[in-house]
Amino acid sequence: MKIQWMVGIALAGMLVMPGEVGALEQRGEELRHRGTEDWLAQGESVRDRVEELSRRARKARIAQDYDQAIAHYSDAIELDPTNAELYVSRGDVLAWNNQNEAAIADYSRAIELEPTNAGFHMKRGITLAWAMDKREEAIADYSRAIELEPTNVEFYMTRASSLAWIKRYEEAIADYSRAIELNPTNADLYALRGGVLWKGQREEAIADYSRAIELDPTTADRYILRGRALETIKRTDEAITDFSRAIELEATRAHAYALRGQALESTGKFDEAITDFSRAIELKPDNSSFYVMRGEAVLNSDRGQEDKEAAIADFDRALELRPYLDLYLVRASALVEHFPERLDEALANYDQAIALTPEPAWLYYDRAAILTKAGRQDEAIADLTRAVEADPNYSSGYFARAQILRDQGKLDEAIADFSRVIAIEPNAAITDLRRHFGIDPTEGLALAHSERGFTLQVQGKTDEATADLERAIALNPNIANVYGFRGTTALFAKRWDRAVVYFSQALILDPNNAAAYSGRGVALEKQGETDRAIADYRRSLELEPDNVDVQRELDRFLRRRE
Repeated sequence: MKIQWMVGIALAGMLVMPGEVGALEQRGEELRHRGTEDWLAQGESVRDRVEELSRRARKARIAQDYDQAIAHYSDAIELDPTNAELYVSRGDVLAWNNQNEAAIADYSRAIELEPTNAGFHMKRGITLAWAMDKREEAIADYSRAIELEPTNVEFYMTRASSLAWIKRYEEAIADYSRAIELNPTNADLYALRGGVLWKGQREEAIADYSRAIELDPTTADRYILRGRALETIKRTDEAITDFSRAIELEATRAHAYALRGQALESTGKFDEAITDFSRAIELKPDNSSFYVMRGEAVLNSDRGQEDKEAAIADFDRALELRPYLDLYLVRASALVEHFPERLDEALANYDQAIALTPEPAWLYYDRAAILTKAGRQDEAIADLTRAVEADPNYSSGYFARAQILRDQGKLDEAIADFSRVIAIEPNAAITDLRRHFGIDPTEGLALAHSERGFTLQVQGKTDEATADLERAIALNPNIANVYGFRGTTALFAKRWDRAVVYFSQALILDPNNAAAYSGRGVALEKQGETDRAIADYRRSLELEPDNVDVQRELDRFLRRRE
């Protein structure tokens, strides 16, 4: 950020041509000394003294001795207190030295002395915007500068930048468009306008990037900008072409290799992508993102376990360079998926992630999922309890805890948690459940009713269970598991025909639902439809070959037929 506003200050300096120091009347008072030499006492004019002090100030500034530069300009101002240029020059040094309030005061005094100097307004505006984040005030200064010099392209560019920063995109586009009218062959203007147009007018943005390339076909940045835009709208082959052209122009541009690698990965060309990420790492070995990209590409490919170990090593290197929350989670997820024997490491990564955030409810939830996978249900419940303590309206925490409690046979506690999900403000519950389960807005509450209904049925409370399940279907008639639970309640009630209907509906919605096949098989067996029952049991086992309960049921059934 500091670099941006420093560049702005320098740019504003280019826009204002410093005038000659005005002729001054001789002053007889003695000047306060700050390391000055005898030349001050040798009868030179005040003008000469001011020029010498300014020269010394500029020399100190170049040497980055800002305090000395400020002192020299202050001495000069004491000699010539109505010289606006001196205030601006001292203001520049103050701004470079992060004394922003003092810089603004100097720029303001210069504007009082020369209110029609557009460059002074620009300097103050740039400091307000980039050093102090006061963009509304900055825009007022830029606008005054534009009033004074309505054909200055740089002024429109600078105001457009601040307008875009505070999301006043239409006004920013208008400023860039006016600048283009004034200078239609400036490639930078098209590229900058394209960046703002990208917020909502993507084809127009790409057209601007293309025009910038026509005007300046030898700058890699232009191709990178257009390539990123094309990749976002899935014109991946064109994006790859642009990234490749950028690499031709700048063979050591690490980010161009990384961007091309990401585009290649999205098309399934993992080996080429990994090669590009490796090249990016060679060029910028201290960029943590490149290691993450290569590691993820390896894990998404069909490479063997040894390469997947190398992917974990890439994540480790990235964490050495820049430890941050999401990267700990990336590493943990990779371990869970590809190295189930290393769940303890994944849990340790979650410990590190939790230590980095003041709002860890969702992290406790995610860590509980790993603990559950590891068979450590009590610890999972403890994490879910921490999650709902951190956020009492965290419906996913109650939902997951209820499922574990039910599996442990603690049915009353499970029902209480499902009821808590249902009682939480619906919009909050929907949003929360949707984040974790990827479900549509009505599905969250429907799932809570269906899960509570199933639990009530396990308790033998068929009427209450039926009411919950019917409510779930009314909320969302497109959830396979709800019909599966409804079929189960029909089995408990020995309503075999209804059970067949419900399980069949579940299979229409989810043809690979093994539980629905086995449930329908039980109902069909009770109705005497032997062949269909056997077919359903066998299909259930095809989908879940390790389900010993269904295998036992099928074996029993076949023995009885013999």
